[in-house]
Amino acid sequence: MRADIENLVTSVEKSLELLRQRMDWDTVSHRLEEFDARVENPNLWDNPEEAQKLMRERQTLLDAMEGHNQIRDDLSYNIEMIALGEEEEDSEIIIEAEKAISLLAKTAASKELEALLNGEADANDTFLEIHAGAGGTESCDWAAMLARMYLRWAQKTGYNVDWQSETPGEEAGIKSVTYKICGHNAYGWLKSDIEVNPADIRIDTFRSSGAGGQHVNTTDSAVRITHHPTGIVVTSSEKSQHQNRDIAMKALKSRLYQLELDRRSAAVVEAHENKGDAGWGNQIRSYVLQPYQMVKDLRTGHETSDTKGVLDGDLGDFMAATLAMNVSGKSRAEAKDTD
Repeated sequence: MRADIENLVTSVEKSLELLRQRMDWDTVSHRLEEFDARVENPNLWDNPEEAQKLMRERQTLLDAMEGHNQIRDDLSYNIEMIALGEEEEDSEIIIEAEKAISLLAKTAASKELEALLNGEADANDTFLEIHAGAGGTESCDWAAMLARMYLRWAQKTGYNVDWQSETPGEEAGIKSVTYKICGHNAYGWLKSDIEVNPADIRIDTFRSSGAGGQHVNTTDSAVRITHHPTGIVVTSSEKSQHQNRDIAMKALKSRLYQLELDRRSAAVVEAHENKGDAGWGNQIRSYVLQPYQMVKDLRTGHETSDTKGVLDGDLGDFMAATLAMNVSGKSRAEAKDTD
């Protein structure tokens, strides 16, 4: 077997290992038995909402298990076909099996990402905030480029993007912008277990200076919510004050839930404590456009020379690397290098 195909085989095997780790493989059969027993309960549909949730959870687990097994079986089959082709000196069999393994590596990587996007909040919508930080006009201009990058990613992924609020730069670009990104696995943080004490917040209304056209408000309908215990401030600038209160409160809950997720992960907490101001030396990802091209995530070590693709929204590999680290505590490369 050629060295490059051996590398692909190793990559698929490591992806399968990460899939098993994510699914808690030793308990999969037992959990499916429990789901089946609950599905057979004649009173299941007395509560349609709970029943639908149960069916979705069961199907998700079943799909994950079957996807893993299909990749495993296809890999084994094509390895055998390569061995057979080499034994019989049949290059056509070898070539077809190598093509199949190449496609299988892509499928395994995709399934790995889907599994990593299977956490308790991952299926929800999300609020995206971008802040210029230090650097004046150039920082504001860069913030606008980053906003475009993430919007292109959302569009390519098939998500709907709702503009929430924006503060333009004094000369160019943006100082800050907030979007709501809606779609399955948009990694939202809106959970019913986040309760906000009314005594902990201050709600202010003000006249919005929106992006123009339909976003211009003629009344003091924009809403700003300040959460005193954490210092979190969120705003919404749609036409309806009632709608703005709802949107802002959801945004606040998502921010509070993110804080809770951070507390659960020592690595994330440490990163937040040490990142400092938004300036050079504190970035989590570096973008080098001249004299050479490279985008590198300093947390995971993942990098690419396709800077144009990244700035045009091709962020899947970076997200997969970060998600793998969140699950295993290691970078994706480290996880794949560990037996």
